[in-house]
Formats: sequence, C-alpha cells, structure tokens
Amino acid sequence: MDKYKNVGLIECRDHGPVLQMSETSKLNGYNIKKVYLNNNISEKEVKDQYPQAEIVNDTRSIINDALIDLVIVSSPHDADMDIVGEVLEAGKYVRVI
Repeated sequence: MDKYKNVGLIECRDHGPVLQMSETSKLNGYNIKKVYLNNNISEKEVKDQYPQAEIVNDTRSIINDALIDLVIVSSPHDADMDIVGEVLEAGKYVRVI
C-alpha cells in the first residue's frame, strides 16, 4: 500500500514564483497540505498550483500539524534558518531548497 506524504511548504522568498513540485514528486504521493507565504507572493498563485492546500498565517501551523510528515523550507534567508531547527525539534523531516 502506498503511503501518501503530507507536505508543508514554508516559502521564505520575498517575491517571485512559488516552489513547484516536480511531476515525479506528485507521482510518488507527495501532497502539499499547507503553505506559509512570506510577504509579496500571491495567494492566487498558490491556489492555482496547489488547490487542495490551506494557506496559513504562521509557520507554527505547519510545524505543529501532526499530519504533516515533511516540511520544505524554500529560499530561506539566514534569519529563517531557525525554522529548520524548529521543524527538526518537532520530529519532522525537513528539506531546504
């Protein structure tokens, strides 16, 4: 039986396109469940790409969600690296892109 991996995306960049998952990731069962956006990225863009995803207002909503297996931290600045530690302390897998 395939296990679907629920993913939280923490988008740290100030502008530009939101991270796009590859088709291989989608085929392997990865599913973006929640997205946190930093500043100027359009919520519409996220909903167009990940219609099933919930847009959240803080990173804790992702980190504390027991259903999320993996957290992707996209385009972090030096100041955002504390997020990686918080994810690991919560017992989740993390990937920095």
